[in-house]
Amino acid sequence: MRTPALLALALAAVLAFACGSDEPSGPPNDQITGTWRATSWRYTATSGGATADLIATGSTATLVLDANGTGSLTRTPPGAAPIGMTFDWERDGQFISFIYMPGNDDNFAVTLGGGTLTLTLNGGTKGYDVDNDGVQEPCTWILQFSR
Repeated sequence: MRTPALLALALAAVLAFACGSDEPSGPPNDQITGTWRATSWRYTATSGGATADLIATGSTATLVLDANGTGSLTRTPPGAAPIGMTFDWERDGQFISFIYMPGNDDNFAVTLGGGTLTLTLNGGTKGYDVDNDGVQEPCTWILQFSR
């Protein structure tokens, strides 16, 4: 009679472990909320590999992720006015989405390591003129921030 009870207990423990918590994979929300300063804002053309890092060329950028699910991203090009956007954000596992308006969002894989928050555009490209020919190329987009 002990064996069925022990098996039931073991099965319950395995199921509880497998289900995990409701916290998304990747860094916990409480570790990514707050104000972050960009250390890299890099576009890389999907064809040819041309790269542009806007922080390396003098831009500054700030990301704010509030615990209530709102945020802002502001980039200031050298000698120009800030370009800012506000959004709602939500997590789905290791991914974070910035929702600017219905039907307009960016989805990133989010990692946190060594004090660096990295957002890698997930499943798509962003247009940016990485080779300065007046035409936007499809690019991967990776943002890195520190506190």
